[in-house]
Amino acid sequence: MDKFSPYSYYYKPTGCEKGNKPSRYTFNKITGWVEEQTVVESIKAVLSRPFLDCGYHLMTEYLRRDGYVINHKKVYRIVDYTKLLKSKFLEIVPAVSLLSLLSLEM
Repeated sequence: MDKFSPYSYYYKPTGCEKGNKPSRYTFNKITGWVEEQTVVESIKAVLSRPFLDCGYHLMTEYLRRDGYVINHKKVYRIVDYTKLLKSKFLEIVPAVSLLSLLSLEM
């Protein structure tokens, strides 16, 4: 019994997740409190801009410029469950298929 601390010996798990539940509202300096769906629509609007490919850190900065008071962890959670998160890995296309595509176009 010497090797266990009394806290770990008498510990009883509660069965629920640790921490606060994620909020469903975000504050916008222009419109006030908005629902998460509005943030998703803003993210889709930013991603629809031509020649823009960004991760969640840069997306956070774009949303802050649009007036949202939001941090990168919330943006990551939103883009992750809406499947808007950019892939970590680039798709590698074999050079042979690229050459064949170029020869077909000419």
